[in-house]
Amino acid sequence: MKKLLLSSIVLFVFSISIIIFQMSCTKTAVAQSSSPSTQLNLIVYATGESSVDYPYIATGYWTMNYDGTNAQKLPITFASGQYYTMYPRLSPDGKTVFFSSMDSLNNAHLYSCSINGTNLKTLANQTYSTNGAYIEVGGAY
Repeated sequence: MKKLLLSSIVLFVFSISIIIFQMSCTKTAVAQSSSPSTQLNLIVYATGESSVDYPYIATGYWTMNYDGTNAQKLPITFASGQYYTMYPRLSPDGKTVFFSSMDSLNNAHLYSCSINGTNLKTLANQTYSTNGAYIEVGGAY
């Protein structure tokens, strides 16, 4: 009987120690967002004109706040003979604008510049072929 009582006490203490150990080892997880914690509230858009040969030609790119305030034209000088798309895109961090163009030979070009219109870079060129050439921000076709 003595051994049975002693075994019960040992098992009880062992069970309590496991419970205490599990409680002290609890993990807490904090989810982190993959997107920036602050919303930019910024829109980039194009203004332009339309013709039969080139239905949507951008003549300027602008930024403004979501509520329509603080509209500012980006000081980008478009090269003559190039037709810029009406679909500029803003980078996720809000620091870079991406846009594409076609020239009079139907060659396609992809550009980037800083949000203030500086640091203009050519990212890609697609030479016209029998299948045509087309580059659009967000993918090449």
